[in-house]
Amino acid sequence: MESEQLSGRQPMNPRFYCTLFDAHFLSRGLAMIQSLREHSSRPVHIFVLAMDEGCCRTLEGLEIEGVTVLDLERDFLDQESREARANRPWREFCWTCSSALIRHLLLRRGLPQVTYLDADICFFSDPEPVFDEFSDGDSALITEHHYFPAHDQSEASGRFCVQFLPFNNNGDGREVLERWYRQCLEFCGLDPVRGLCGDQKYLDEWPDRYQHVRISSHRGAGLAPWNVESYRFESDGGLSVRSEGRLFHLVFYHFHALKFHVGGVLELSGDRYRISPWVYRNVYLPYFRRLRQAAEDLAMRGWFASHAALKGAPPQAAWWRRLKGFLVSNANRPRRCPEIFVQSCPVCDGMATRVRVSRLYDDRYGFADSFALRKCCSCGHSFLQGDFRNFDFSRLYTEFYPRSKQSVEGFVPVRELGGFRGWLLGEKSAAHFWVRPGESVLDVGCGFGESLEFHRRRGSRAAGIEADRNVEKIAQALQLDIRIGVFEPEMVGPERFDVVTLNQVLEHSVDPRGLLRNLAGCLAPGGRVILTIPNSHGFGARIFGRRWIHWHVPYHLQFFSRKSLKSLLDSTGSLRIESVRCVTHSNWVFFQLLAFLTYPAQGNRSAFWSSGSLSFLQKVLRKALGGALKFGVLSVYTRVLDLLGCGDNWVVVMQSTSDIAGAHQ
Repeated sequence: MESEQLSGRQPMNPRFYCTLFDAHFLSRGLAMIQSLREHSSRPVHIFVLAMDEGCCRTLEGLEIEGVTVLDLERDFLDQESREARANRPWREFCWTCSSALIRHLLLRRGLPQVTYLDADICFFSDPEPVFDEFSDGDSALITEHHYFPAHDQSEASGRFCVQFLPFNNNGDGREVLERWYRQCLEFCGLDPVRGLCGDQKYLDEWPDRYQHVRISSHRGAGLAPWNVESYRFESDGGLSVRSEGRLFHLVFYHFHALKFHVGGVLELSGDRYRISPWVYRNVYLPYFRRLRQAAEDLAMRGWFASHAALKGAPPQAAWWRRLKGFLVSNANRPRRCPEIFVQSCPVCDGMATRVRVSRLYDDRYGFADSFALRKCCSCGHSFLQGDFRNFDFSRLYTEFYPRSKQSVEGFVPVRELGGFRGWLLGEKSAAHFWVRPGESVLDVGCGFGESLEFHRRRGSRAAGIEADRNVEKIAQALQLDIRIGVFEPEMVGPERFDVVTLNQVLEHSVDPRGLLRNLAGCLAPGGRVILTIPNSHGFGARIFGRRWIHWHVPYHLQFFSRKSLKSLLDSTGSLRIESVRCVTHSNWVFFQLLAFLTYPAQGNRSAFWSSGSLSFLQKVLRKALGGALKFGVLSVYTRVLDLLGCGDNWVVVMQSTSDIAGAHQ
């Protein structure tokens, strides 16, 4: 700036832009902002209306130069927009806010000009050639859809697109804006009969109604799936499109209908449009790299970028569409792209992760979503991809786990089977069998309470914590001390226990580090934590792949390696490993084989795990496997794997490093 003043040149004034998005679209908004800052020849200042608290908090924490964050509640909502939010769906409210945001910046903040941008566009060159068509005396500049004839949706969606919309703060501009704003307040939904489409169809009247509304003739502004087939691309150091004998730089592309699914599958824009392989490589892939970079920046600050990922499997295109796509070289088809999701390791905070298993889903109780499992390249820890901090696990267990069908009359407390037979079956695979008689016990994830009754009969004071509300009936009937909910230190209060047990529980935790740190505060001096966890590095996981029963998603979130387990305990600062043993119950091999043979389709309940009926062949196989279990064949197999350290289950005993009872940390 100083050199410009010395040379007599004045620094260019910034060009003002605005956009809006919520936490789900955060990565797309950041990619758009970064692409604009990178390609604009003029300084830019961008106002972002954060549509929810998480988006606002994250953007403020990023402190991006040239970006002003507007909090929806604090900085934007007035009485009219509050009423709109209360009376219409979220999507329609977001459409309503586009005109309201421009109006807010022109009238309340006094900007001389502002350009509204959709969050799902990305710039590929300088937008100034588009602004060259827009003079100070004009009111607004609008861009056409320029539909490819086969995709013409003018009647339903309008001639013009609200994607890149500059407004001047002059009399004409305010007149156009005020009418549009009032129309959106009155109705901003989809009504094909009335010829209305959100905030967009209202633009069709502008060229005839207002003298100073300009229509952009720059064909590089607003390429999208609905028109990309109209153009021939050329590469001249950048990306250009040829139209009607003229060459235009690609200014921005509108990634309409780009959808991500939780399991790592993406759809470019449904199966309606044709995306050529060249466009996929040169337009979509660079955009995906921007999204991944945005996700990495967010992950460094502890935020998981969902990319607005949808739950469940993507729809399958009709066979004739798939055949047509193959014949005309159409890149627009569902494809695997799990690497676009970035999430730091919950144990060591490492950023370098890779997809270990994709397309995992609930193969027991029919929860419909699919997931990907990532593995940390630093500590070897595997974890389910996604942001589960606000996930309703209590509802998940209560509605999908089968305890709702269990009765008090069918309650059978745990009995210990000792001697050679107990060893052969692997009875010591459960954490409660490692508790000495008379020790006070806190059983986190106590299930139906069988272990609590086992401890009580041995003269121990026992309390349990369980997220499944279906266990309340057994707690009341047998007067068991079961506290309902996901573990919080307040559920224990000042009580201290000799032993805390977690029998197949730690892998369910969103924050295993925080959980163990808090549980250490529940221990009496010299107390122990005893836990059992699946061994995802064992023989079973390698042989059965995604059908290994201990993936058990989305109930299991964490899968430890020996290195990640040690790293986890080191981070707590109050526990150390006393022993790690591989002990697997022989029943699990029996369960694994039957589950493998009755593996259901996504969204369906398993005939084995749930109350579904087995086929005749499956019943025969179950009887044969039951015989193998009864005569010890499966038990010998399990003991051999355990002796080699590659069974399905680890028993970990941890000792408190504090000699005094610590407060909850």
